[in-house]
Amino acid sequence: EGSDKWDSDSDVSSEPASDGSTLLTPKATVSGGTASVSLKASDLTDVIENTKDNGSPVITIAPEISGTASRVTVEIPKTSVSSIGSDTGADLKVETDVGIITITNSALASIASQASGSTVTMSLENVSTSSLTEDQQKAVGENSVYDISIMSGDSYISSFDDENITI
Repeated sequence: EGSDKWDSDSDVSSEPASDGSTLLTPKATVSGGTASVSLKASDLTDVIENTKDNGSPVITIAPEISGTASRVTVEIPKTSVSSIGSDTGADLKVETDVGIITITNSALASIASQASGSTVTMSLENVSTSSLTEDQQKAVGENSVYDISIMSGDSYISSFDDENITI
């Protein structure tokens, strides 16, 4: 079927994508408009090894979301973020209906070094413009507004050693 389940105890399937990247499609849990995915190190071990072996440029996490979600969170072990950053040349992309965030390989190393907890959580949320101040609403106009954060423990990570993330 073109999809390999590398970890038989996992709800995460992965396969090569048409652009040469590795695609992970974990099942998300949806509650109260938030879709959540929590990956284990074992979900990513073979993916990281295969990425090293085949030189894949990107590891894409595209959660399977049943229902509607205005917010998506993806939690990855700090050790896996560090390994992607140090053991591969791959960027990390989180791709959802809410939005897409791509973190460069060198930014991953920076994120891992700043992580205060055992996991790193990336959150993408579509924000209603009605929650903005009048000045903010004028500045935004008809454009969409997103709240994007990267956290570890109770700390936000917002600097990436002069590296950029793409939204």
